[in-house]
Amino acid sequence: ARMEEADCSHADLTGACLTDLRGSNVKGAKLRGCFLSSTALQLGALEETHPDMSMVRMPNVSMSNKTFVSKTFDRADLNQVDFSLSSFLRCSFVRAKLGGAKLDNCVLEDCRLDGADMTDVSMDGATLSSCSLLDVSLDRARVRRSGLQLTSLTRAESKGAIWEDVELRECDLSCARLEGSKFARSRLEGVNMRESDMRGCQFDACDVSGASFARCDLRRSRWTSCKGSRAHLEFADMSQSWWEESDLSEAFLAGADLRESRLRAVKVERIVWQDGNVKCDLSRADLEGMEMEGANLAGVRLEETNLRAAVLRGALLVKSNLCDANLCAACLDQANLAGSDLTGARVSCVSLNDANIQGANLTRVVWKRKEEEEEVKGKELELSEDFIRARGANFTGVDLTGADLSMADLTGAMLNHADLTRCNLKDAVLTNTQLFHCDVEQAVGLSMNSILQLRENNQT
Repeated sequence: ARMEEADCSHADLTGACLTDLRGSNVKGAKLRGCFLSSTALQLGALEETHPDMSMVRMPNVSMSNKTFVSKTFDRADLNQVDFSLSSFLRCSFVRAKLGGAKLDNCVLEDCRLDGADMTDVSMDGATLSSCSLLDVSLDRARVRRSGLQLTSLTRAESKGAIWEDVELRECDLSCARLEGSKFARSRLEGVNMRESDMRGCQFDACDVSGASFARCDLRRSRWTSCKGSRAHLEFADMSQSWWEESDLSEAFLAGADLRESRLRAVKVERIVWQDGNVKCDLSRADLEGMEMEGANLAGVRLEETNLRAAVLRGALLVKSNLCDANLCAACLDQANLAGSDLTGARVSCVSLNDANIQGANLTRVVWKRKEEEEEVKGKELELSEDFIRARGANFTGVDLTGADLSMADLTGAMLNHADLTRCNLKDAVLTNTQLFHCDVEQAVGLSMNSILQLRENNQT
């Protein structure tokens, strides 16, 4: 129908197909289920129509710079509609189709968009406050320079979306599907993302301090220059993730899975790696050169983990699984390794000064490998000439059968009750070393004079 300059005030136009309403009075008109063409909407008074515009169809029309209060667009077809610069107060878009719509510089307050299809939507400079976007589809959405406050996106689907310069305050994205999305320069402090699927997501220069990623799927995600202090990552699957130049200090990682992940220049001070019997899994992770001084890694799985040149000074590694781990050139000074399993671990050039190794399993430990030593030295690390430095270390009762401690610095170390069968002590520094109740004759590389001197000093 063409209804130029018609008086349609309070008319019931439900289900009508309208092509021209220029100059018409549509105040209070019922447009539920109508089809409105772009020409029909050149009236500038759509805001005054009946509040119920559910199931209305007006694809590809321009609705920019308008104000809507208490309007209902439920199940409406609004694909490709241009809502730029418009304001919405207490409006409803439940299960509406907004694919490719423009919401640039829009203001939405106390609006409902539950179940809406917002695929490929553009939200540049938008502001959302106290809105509900439950089960919304935001696949490939472009959200830039926008602010969302007290907004719920629970179970939202936002695969491959772009979130740049966005601020999310007290928002809920729990159980969302965000696979492959990109977040850049965004503030997500305290945001709830529990149990969300975030596989392959990228975070660049984002602030996620205090945010909850508990039980999230973060496999293959990448984090660069991010702030994540006090973030909750309990039971999160972070396997094969990449963390670079980020801050995770005081974060909670009990039960998190970091297998095959990679951390470079990441701050991990006071991280909670375990909580009671709930441990973090760092198996096969790449932690080369990491600063982990004083870390509590008791009982944590570290098998096949790359800890080369890592700083673990004073770390608690009691009963930790370090099987086949790479500890070459690592600093374990004053670390507590009591009862830990180091089966097959590589420890060339390791520093164990004042460390506690009592009860540790050193079966098949690779004490020296020429190729690795050359590689480590090639990295210009500050290493002494001693391949193993263990001044004051406690090896009491440890089985050192077949261990290669040649040229090692064992000054003041305690090897009481240790099994030295075939242990190579050639050119080792044994000044003030305690060898009570040890059969030094079972060791190799010691001259008879050295054996006699050790016997005399230790009364063995």
